[in-house]
Amino acid sequence: MALQLSADERADLSASVRALCERILTDERLREIALEAEGPQRGFDADLWRALCEQIGVGAIALPEEHGGAGYGADALAAVAHELGRVLAPVPFISYVLTTGLLLDAAAPSVLDGILEPWASGSRTAAAVLTEDSGLWSPDSVVLTAGQAGDGWTLHGRARHVLHGTAADDFVVAARDGSDIGLFFVEADDSAVRRLPEDTLDGTRPMATIEFSGANAVRLGDGDTQAIIRRNIDRTLAILTAEQVGALERVLEIAAEYARTRHQFGRPIGSFQAIKHKCADMLVDLEWSRSASQAALDRVDAGDDEAAWSASMAKAVCSEALRNASHTNIQIHGGIGFTWEDAAHLYLKRARTDEVLFGSPGSHFDQLAEVVGFETDALTQEVPR
Repeated sequence: MALQLSADERADLSASVRALCERILTDERLREIALEAEGPQRGFDADLWRALCEQIGVGAIALPEEHGGAGYGADALAAVAHELGRVLAPVPFISYVLTTGLLLDAAAPSVLDGILEPWASGSRTAAAVLTEDSGLWSPDSVVLTAGQAGDGWTLHGRARHVLHGTAADDFVVAARDGSDIGLFFVEADDSAVRRLPEDTLDGTRPMATIEFSGANAVRLGDGDTQAIIRRNIDRTLAILTAEQVGALERVLEIAAEYARTRHQFGRPIGSFQAIKHKCADMLVDLEWSRSASQAALDRVDAGDDEAAWSASMAKAVCSEALRNASHTNIQIHGGIGFTWEDAAHLYLKRARTDEVLFGSPGSHFDQLAEVVGFETDALTQEVPR
């Protein structure tokens, strides 16, 4: 059972992450990394990531104590994610959560030696290679193949939409070994690994296509790979919703601040009923997103049977709420909301990217409907009782 932060410890962690982000990630730096940087530097603030890992220990928070970590659970990771979401931090935190979870669940202790320490310190970064053209994980979508070569393995094939794959030093890869699916560890500097940066809407969420042409790999174990992947995707979804709540919270703050300071017809625009209604709707969306996210985090930490559908519900709710709030924020700003100089478009791009990351709201509502027995293809059908 993972350790839990007290309320004071969680507040201190959040404050530390926020202060560090405010010190390093200026508005100008964010724009440069998200919109102007080229190659591996686009969408990745390596200095911020190393500072988060070295000064606050973000990379070690959820690692087991036997591997030099603090042993905390998803709630601690969520505290970090919330603050990173507020500032759209261009760091591979969500990718790190998924990749370390896969490694810890799949690998034998002997394989972990020498891998986790540089990941935790921020000196090396890692990405999970799970998705093909659809961008979604399913057992049928795995087309990468693995074959034995002496005492090791080699990988072949191409994977797309690898989150933060542009600058990753290591990969954890799902590949098919005959009729089975396994997880493999691959170093990105292998000459048989080629990465191609993809054009993405959100410059703070870089993605890459990764091609393997006989890359040397280490098999991580022989457990139930599909269950391991699904469980870690659910956990990552819960952490992602905390990041979305942080972004939504900041969007509401930006909208309310602008409504108080922007004057039209001799009065603040926030005094007009239409603007009040928009801000009130954003606040309602924030509160129920916060509740859905926390429910998912609690179930993931408890490891109960309802974690999967709770994570899907939270992802659907938070994605729609952040999307709607980001659009509303642009409307409240009026013409300036459409300009590159304002930050509104950056939050909209993050909202639209997160909306489809690991599945759209519709796909997650479909999963939830299957759990509770709704028929999603017949809206007029009587609801089961």
